[in-house]
Amino acid sequence: MSAETTVGAAELTALLDALPGFRGLPPGALAELALLGEPRRLRAGQLLFREGEPADQALLLLSGKLAASVGLGAASRALGEVHPGELVGELALLGRGQRRSADVTAVVGGVGLLVGPDTLRRGASSPAVAALERQLLGTLTRRIRKTNQALQGIWREEDQAAGRPALAGSSSSAAPSPVSSAAPSAAETPAPTGIKARLARLFGGA
Repeated sequence: MSAETTVGAAELTALLDALPGFRGLPPGALAELALLGEPRRLRAGQLLFREGEPADQALLLLSGKLAASVGLGAASRALGEVHPGELVGELALLGRGQRRSADVTAVVGGVGLLVGPDTLRRGASSPAVAALERQLLGTLTRRIRKTNQALQGIWREEDQAAGRPALAGSSSSAAPSPVSSAAPSAAETPAPTGIKARLARLFGGA
């Protein structure tokens, strides 16, 4: 993502202070985070991340709105929106060699702060970086919850298609949890090709 119009330190600090996860932190800590990251002014319609490209930084959105999608043309699938205070491309903070899992485009112009693993290391003692790490954990938690719910939906669809009844003691919409430690029996195992096709539609992967 190329650099855009300069974002001043005062503007960055004010935008960070307006976010719930950073509100009330010392101005010096917010200014330090602004220096450790790389501010970007985002234009509406600007492609920020492209699916498949190397990922070495995440973007903390300070203002504006982003949209994530996978696939091209008629096969494109919207994954969701990113709002101020949220991180996108967060897997780049967890290790090297990552690649972008989706396209991310600015829907509404605004300001973002690019941060990488070095940001976390260099600012290890900063309360603002600690707040950033909490944002990262929150983002990952929401992502896991969303994926778990999607996988449970796949199980329900496969059970209904195969005519299997709901598990005893569960509601009619219940399904075996995909994170259960017990493996399902052969009779309960959904057809692999069906799951694969639905995962591809949900997450853009094969």
